[in-house]
Amino acid sequence: MISTRTALGAQHPRILRPATQIRRSFATVSPIDHAARSHKVVVIGGGSAGIALSHQLLRKGNFTQNDIAIVDPAQWHHYQPGWTLVGGGLKKKEDLRTPLDSLIHPKFKFYNKSVGSISPKDNSLTLGDGDKIDYEHLVVAPGITVDYGSVKGLPEAMANPNSLVSSIYNYDTCDKAFRNIQDFKRGDALFTQPAGVVKCAGAPQKIMWLALDYWKNAGYYSPGSASRIKIAFATGLPSMFGVPKYSAKLEELRVERGVEGLFEHDLTAVEGQTAIFTGPDKSQVKKHFDFLHVSPKNKPHAFVAESGIANAAGYVDVDDATLQHKTYSNIWSLGDASSLPTSKTVAAITAQAPLLVSNLLAAREGKKLEAAYDGYTSCPLLTGESKVLLAEFKYGGVPKETFKEWLGIDQGVPRRAFYNLKKDFFPWVYGKYHVEVGTPMLILMVQEKLNKITGANGTIGYACVLDALSKSYRVRCVVRREDAFNPIKSGPSIQQYLHLDRLECAIVPDNAAENAYDEALVGYVEIKFIQAAVTVTWLTSQYLHPDDEIYTPFIKSTRNVIEAAKKSGTVKRVVFTQAGAGLVDSEVGDTYGNSMEQILNAKSQCMKYLNDLQLSKTLPFSIAQVIPGTVIGPSEFVTTRSQALKHIDRQTKALLFDDMKPRYAFGFVHVRECAAIHVNALDEEKWRSDDLPAWYIAAATSERGIDGERIWARAVEMVERDFANEVKEGVFKVGRSKVPINMPYRVDSAETEKRLLSGVPMKGLKECVKEVAEWYVSLKDE
Repeated sequence: MISTRTALGAQHPRILRPATQIRRSFATVSPIDHAARSHKVVVIGGGSAGIALSHQLLRKGNFTQNDIAIVDPAQWHHYQPGWTLVGGGLKKKEDLRTPLDSLIHPKFKFYNKSVGSISPKDNSLTLGDGDKIDYEHLVVAPGITVDYGSVKGLPEAMANPNSLVSSIYNYDTCDKAFRNIQDFKRGDALFTQPAGVVKCAGAPQKIMWLALDYWKNAGYYSPGSASRIKIAFATGLPSMFGVPKYSAKLEELRVERGVEGLFEHDLTAVEGQTAIFTGPDKSQVKKHFDFLHVSPKNKPHAFVAESGIANAAGYVDVDDATLQHKTYSNIWSLGDASSLPTSKTVAAITAQAPLLVSNLLAAREGKKLEAAYDGYTSCPLLTGESKVLLAEFKYGGVPKETFKEWLGIDQGVPRRAFYNLKKDFFPWVYGKYHVEVGTPMLILMVQEKLNKITGANGTIGYACVLDALSKSYRVRCVVRREDAFNPIKSGPSIQQYLHLDRLECAIVPDNAAENAYDEALVGYVEIKFIQAAVTVTWLTSQYLHPDDEIYTPFIKSTRNVIEAAKKSGTVKRVVFTQAGAGLVDSEVGDTYGNSMEQILNAKSQCMKYLNDLQLSKTLPFSIAQVIPGTVIGPSEFVTTRSQALKHIDRQTKALLFDDMKPRYAFGFVHVRECAAIHVNALDEEKWRSDDLPAWYIAAATSERGIDGERIWARAVEMVERDFANEVKEGVFKVGRSKVPINMPYRVDSAETEKRLLSGVPMKGLKECVKEVAEWYVSLKDE
């Protein structure tokens, strides 16, 4: 990050942005005609590696129309890590794919065709239809294929709809795996993993642990001889996993759960209900099964293996550190098709892509290749019981654990918090995180203290940053001090976006100063779609002006945002967040005996001011106000109960603990859904300025904004009922003496809720309360 403005202590903002940020909008670049079949960079593959690499090249390099070409015959782009979740009944496969052509940037030339051959000496490749393409640089990232034919009889067994033989390694069959798991109630269950290279080496046992969990919960499986179902894991490897640290824990789980281990057993054939293996001594081993899940061998594409750029195994022969071909300096590779000696995962690609981009651009300029890949990869191993062992390692099987470095967490232990990342968060963010097609730009005005934004509940600001990044917005966080930006950019879930250069900050030391936000909008003058400011207007005494009324900074800051948006000439939408407490009747007096009531009055005055502006229809942009109920949900920053008690937000603490009373007479809303609602409100195509309501109520219960006392009473009852032991042990200190403070609301939110919440699947009260309570119970007790 570099500074382009004044010193930290100055009263005017300064913008911190990546040095490589492109200031010109894609929509305003004039196309330049090139030879139809010649490109500066040709990328083979539109999967996770090819898409990520292509868009990073476009952002960081000096490329114009058709300089970059993508070649891929596929119709769909799949989130393949999700197929394990489909096989375990946790996701629908249809939700994990996107039309490939929708991910291709308009500046790219897209050849929706197969590759016939590569001619590295001629700097060209031939497509399946015979057309020839010339390149200056070639990036080979077509992935690898699943070789069902490597197991005799397997294709026929899988094609039989009545057989209990399946595999999660294919879109067409991953859902059959779960149907088979549901149908199987007694007998021998066999799960296999091949010797050699395979996509995500942990997937073959992930599906086994999910199946075991399902059968255990159904009453069909238990460790020991009395179990109706017997489980065996046959792997071509000598151990449970390739990294000793994680393998030891997985072996411990295997023994503890009564799973038979067949090591160095490589499946070669399926005959009826018999699996035939090549054993440790190369002899033939037969094993009966009633249920079979197969992870077949993987192999390179023939056009790669036969191209003259592959090693003996058929993978593109590149340098382990630079990702440059060992013979042809203008050929590069990453992802599954490369010879890189590391586990083939999407996580590995997130580390490889920016490094390859850096080296390729350096090579084009005749510079030394300085970026070096250390082999980083990751495998979130689902181990059952709603837990995940989050394996992260580099070359040589050496652990490289993110959470251990930041928070001291041993990732060799399966944890519930990692399960939430694997099941919900990773699929949620994957969608378009490789892609910036017509990307709208977002300015996120964060007014609250950063230690709260990264607190135990995640809170609105941090969640909005994540949601906006996942939807390909460019995000600028406005903070008071440069060090206040650190908790955001160092957040665990933020890390996967840092290489995309879409996150930056502007320093605004005094948001109540005249013209405070004007320069925070600098650099976004070519926005064609939307640009918006989201303010989180909490306030503490350390930010107050000694001679001002307590609410003055609220009023001044809000007006400064509006004035800056008016001056920018590009802003289309401004979204404000107001706490539910801000709905107190604005007609009550301006003088109060305590600061909280003054803050409530300030919020209500802000809301009235913004509402009047919106209804006046005199602005060149529209205004929306999102008023959330109690924002609730687990936090990735908290690992122990002591941390939770120290940092958990006030409203969640009011629910679970008896040391303060809730201020909201309102419903609950999950933190991720609250963020989704904010970004939903930015959709200019959906919410036209002439019909945008003044504000939205965001709460997850049917009693939104009607009977807050009853909502809180129900939530307390749920904790007492569903966590009776924890309440008895004092883990939770809920109590009947807690009476919420009701306030006079004047908003009928029914119609605006229906409109804004469209497309956001809100969690109910029970789900919200249960999730945050389970999260707290799962934390370590220090």
